[in-house]
Amino acid sequence: EYDLMKIELIGFESGLWFEIAYNVGSIDLKITSLDDYSGYWTRVKNSYVGDYPFQTSTDHYPQFSWETVPRWISFRRNPNSGPFTQEDIATIANNNYLSWYGLGRPEDVINMAESIKAINPHYKMLLYWNSESYWGSEIDTFSESYLQDGPGGTGDRPLYDHSNPAMRKWWIDHALFMDSDDAIDGVFADNTRGPATTLKSEMIKDLADTLPADSLKLGNFIRQRDDDGNRFRMNYEEGTYFENQHIGPVNQPDHESIIVSMQLAREASWKQKVVMWNGSRRNCGCFDGIADSDIPPSCVGFINVDDEPRDLIMQDLELSLAEYLMVAEEFSYFGFNVSPDASCERWRWDSSGLPQFQKPLGEPVGPPIRDGNTFARHFEFVSVKIDLETEETTFDWHDTGDFPTAAPFSHSFLPTQAPVSPTQASIAPSDLKIESNEPSQSPSDSTSTTTRILLSASGFDPITSNSICPAQEATAVVIDGSAYTGGPGTIRLYQCTFINDEYDLMKIELIGFESGLWFEIAYNVGSIDLKITSLDDYSGYWTRVKNSYVGDYPFQTSTDHYPQFSWETVPRWISFRRNPNSGPFTQEDIATIANNNYLS
Repeated sequence: EYDLMKIELIGFESGLWFEIAYNVGSIDLKITSLDDYSGYWTRVKNSYVGDYPFQTSTDHYPQFSWETVPRWISFRRNPNSGPFTQEDIATIANNNYLSWYGLGRPEDVINMAESIKAINPHYKMLLYWNSESYWGSEIDTFSESYLQDGPGGTGDRPLYDHSNPAMRKWWIDHALFMDSDDAIDGVFADNTRGPATTLKSEMIKDLADTLPADSLKLGNFIRQRDDDGNRFRMNYEEGTYFENQHIGPVNQPDHESIIVSMQLAREASWKQKVVMWNGSRRNCGCFDGIADSDIPPSCVGFINVDDEPRDLIMQDLELSLAEYLMVAEEFSYFGFNVSPDASCERWRWDSSGLPQFQKPLGEPVGPPIRDGNTFARHFEFVSVKIDLETEETTFDWHDTGDFPTAAPFSHSFLPTQAPVSPTQASIAPSDLKIESNEPSQSPSDSTSTTTRILLSASGFDPITSNSICPAQEATAVVIDGSAYTGGPGTIRLYQCTFINDEYDLMKIELIGFESGLWFEIAYNVGSIDLKITSLDDYSGYWTRVKNSYVGDYPFQTSTDHYPQFSWETVPRWISFRRNPNSGPFTQEDIATIANNNYLS
């Protein structure tokens, strides 16, 4: 149970991955190479083979500093919303090291790059260049003959016809033309997924091989869910963007997708590749006029809001920043926003004002250390720990500065599922009945109370509040099912703006329910539900269980001949035997068996 935050690794050579292992009788430090993936799931260990070379020149790379969190930014703007303001351009230029831009006419892309470099001459601007689909930019040399017939790709955009040699040549030539402008520092290729042998992959490689040596060659390349993680791209590219780090194939073990992504990023940094780590956990633009019922589940609380949802943004940031700090090395940069759409409110796309980005970071003291799904790492001015399973993070800033709190802080994060409407609950609501040992206060007040929820025969009307439920200082919640006869179903208990999903199960008490039921508490976005199933219902488990655990068996009708039973102490049985060669049981043996057990 030793805290990972108290373990510090210093002085090791680079290129290593460290894991602490607590065994019976020993504590071991397991060290593997960052290009060794043999300890993971079958598809990873069987396909992540081979190697790629170290980058030999970094003179043309973006600038980098450990002074604060090194950042990159993704941004775009709907042309109908007007141009970027000088304030927009200044915040991009002054708070980031690099970005890509490519939506619009070629002259618009160059003008944007020139505007940023007028403020920050060291800024690196890449041409955004999609290798799969045409984004509708007004490019004079484009021909409709370069497109496929039929359905489109991402965003229903028309797909390129890579079988057309003229299309592939045009795609390379336009990128080279844009890169030749002094304001453009290289090319960022997107939608690149696919085996190395496809015409699209060959086209991407041909561009990288043709770009000048001092042009950055980056793109959306490495993806842990693909065979070999697409590491083959690093044989000719100079860096990679990381997104969807938590998404893996269906059968991959829980949390392995983000862990493998972290190792892939550390391997790339070790080999002196540029890493652009996307910490954005959602893409929630302004969506003016969208009905609440049409809001994507991941955007509940972020769309149709009057004010910046600062608490939710900070929760996202702390989790993503902790993950990034486990992979951060020289030339790795962190990007974070709610949406890249600069047509919306500033808080959605410009995160530069968030307090974590104002704090001094300092160089890493050493590499991260892993214990199962938990990682920790120390920097000059902060120590960080993240539990990927519980999504709990701890930041211990070593200076006071002007950060909102100088003390270490911990957070556990809200789930991102959409809240269920009260009308969708499978148990019909009843009259609200609440008892409290302090009746003058609302059950959601922060004053210490015991809230007693009395269920009617059919269920309960949820307690509603604009604050947090259960209250952080609540001593207990007692759910009384004495009158409840509704059987299996889902009962909504709370419907609140913020859900205290750290609430201790030891403070929740169920009383009065009929036997034969199985109870589960569910913390959702905006609600806390009590899920009730029958003890002979196994439909919620793994396929083999739910498909084979069918049928029923009868209740026992007579128990008169059963062993005695008492709750006075733990009721026990015993298994015992003795080698005949060791002699007979002693009277003391027999007495302890007889006096401490009910059967054997």
